[in-house]
Amino acid sequence: MRYRYRNRQTGVALVTAILLVAIATLLAARIAWDNQLNMRRTTTAINLEQARQLALGAEAAAIEGFYQLRVLQGIQYDDPATWSFFVLQTPAEIEGEAIGFIDGSVRDVQGKLNVNNLINATDGQVDTQVQDQFRSLLSSLQLDQSILDALIDWIDFDTVPQTYGAEDGSYTSRDPAYRPANNYFFDPSEFRSVLGIDPESFSILAPYITALPPGWCGPADISRTQVNLNFAAPEVLAAILGISLNEANNVLGASSGMQRPAWENLADIAVSETASPTWQDYATTVSTCAEVRAVVTVGSTTLTMYSLLDRSNTTNTVVNRVRAFGLD
Repeated sequence: MRYRYRNRQTGVALVTAILLVAIATLLAARIAWDNQLNMRRTTTAINLEQARQLALGAEAAAIEGFYQLRVLQGIQYDDPATWSFFVLQTPAEIEGEAIGFIDGSVRDVQGKLNVNNLINATDGQVDTQVQDQFRSLLSSLQLDQSILDALIDWIDFDTVPQTYGAEDGSYTSRDPAYRPANNYFFDPSEFRSVLGIDPESFSILAPYITALPPGWCGPADISRTQVNLNFAAPEVLAAILGISLNEANNVLGASSGMQRPAWENLADIAVSETASPTWQDYATTVSTCAEVRAVVTVGSTTLTMYSLLDRSNTTNTVVNRVRAFGLD
């Protein structure tokens, strides 16, 4: 009996030893795995912070470029050919060692129709001149005119729909349900929430319209954002001047293959007698706002940055209105 008992005891000890080794192996593997994850997290956090600082550096370079043009060189109009130099594509280095790449650019945002101009910031009423401009644009783009009423209803402060507009009832019945903002747009991506603007319509509209809240991008005594005609597409130029698309192409020289002009003053623009008599109230030849877009890659981390710069104040400084980061 004793002999059999000892054999059984020896077997249990062996199984126990094997289990202890297995548990120790699992613990060691888990610790090694956690250490690797911690190292990856730390590396990613360092790369992300480096990319963020490099993106802010690209923004600082853009701000300096605005300062150079407006203050030091005294240029009071914008030539698209000059803006083409606002491109930064360079390796990122620390102490001579390459760690990544910066791809940045500055783009004008005032060569488009500002949707927020539809509602006058002073009295909250519809600006009929801007309304006509959007009708012209939608006609040139062959889009449904009902989009205009829906845009107005999204911005205005009441709940009474325009003739072809949409207020609370049109949105709360959708799935998922939501309400119109009854306030100004802050980003063009919000247009996709407006009734009648589907993905296809948005892709057609996006190059011609923008969203700049009142008080941004322009003189303080003007409640609307003026359109920089030096950057305006023919469709936008036709809408501002109140002329046909063919006439707008002639003004730009597009129909004759001429190089697009850069106007120093609005008086330099040759318009026909059919143009709107008040078009100069809605136009300019200088942009006070621009967007900076930067894509920074450090290691395996890619960071994108969007920044809206405003140089419309009287102190000759550049104000950052919006800054947003994203990961790709």
